[in-house]
Amino acid sequence: MVILTPTEYRPQKFINLVIVMDTDHVQRLKASLHFTMGKMCEEQETKTQISFDKNVIATITEILWQKIKLIAEDLEAFAKHGKRTTINLDDVKLLVRRNEDLKAILETLGSPNSEENAKIDKRKALVKKKKTDIPPEVHLDTDDDIVTASEIC
Repeated sequence: MVILTPTEYRPQKFINLVIVMDTDHVQRLKASLHFTMGKMCEEQETKTQISFDKNVIATITEILWQKIKLIAEDLEAFAKHGKRTTINLDDVKLLVRRNEDLKAILETLGSPNSEENAKIDKRKALVKKKKTDIPPEVHLDTDDDIVTASEIC
């Protein structure tokens, strides 16, 4: 979930517009979640012959919404810690690290991508290494003011 603060790089006049649009979007998402939770409870009612009060459905929906917010904040924090702006599979794996069954499922789903990501990481490491290599020192003789490229290398 995106929370806007005055310190962000946005003109002040647009912050209120973005917050209104974001609030509207959040309300629609909450309504959709409530509707889906109601359908799931109706499905359970037919299977178990136990009915759900509307207040119970609303409470379950609110608990689920709070949990989704917490998960989203954790995923954003993991990506930020990795100096990325995009949440990837590694962040999700870190989130579910204590749930062994779910972690195993993610490992099987992510195996084709992990090979691809490993290749990308190797390429990035090579580029970074090339950028950080220290160039050879150049010493200027007091007699010569001009240094040619062959002398540098």
